[in-house]
Amino acid sequence: MNRLGLEPLHVGALTGEVLDADGTVSVILRGDSDAREASAALDEFLVRRVHPAVLRTGLKGLQLDVTGLEFLNSAGIKALVNWLLAIKQQQPQSRYFIVLQYDEGITWQSKGLKPLACVAPSFLRLEPLR
Repeated sequence: MNRLGLEPLHVGALTGEVLDADGTVSVILRGDSDAREASAALDEFLVRRVHPAVLRTGLKGLQLDVTGLEFLNSAGIKALVNWLLAIKQQQPQSRYFIVLQYDEGITWQSKGLKPLACVAPSFLRLEPLR
């Protein structure tokens, strides 16, 4: 079990899991969110499970790794935005930092994720891995 005590997300071709490695907590998203139910499940996973768990444990930062995510539809992007907005609603001293790792070789990632930095410039850093 990971430090946040969260079970993995499995819906259609989309998986999400929380891993601990070398003192860092990572949320890793893989697969494809093209199925209708995948986006709602992703929103629930990030906003209603990961976010409260991070606040409860007092973590100051985590990694979000989407390098294995082949496709994320617009509702999936909205789930990421909802998570960032939930963090933004916290008092500044309660916010945690996210390093979003993505693959520049995957077109939707290199183009679709950059606008997220405008939503959360003070607590989100985009980190291309290729």
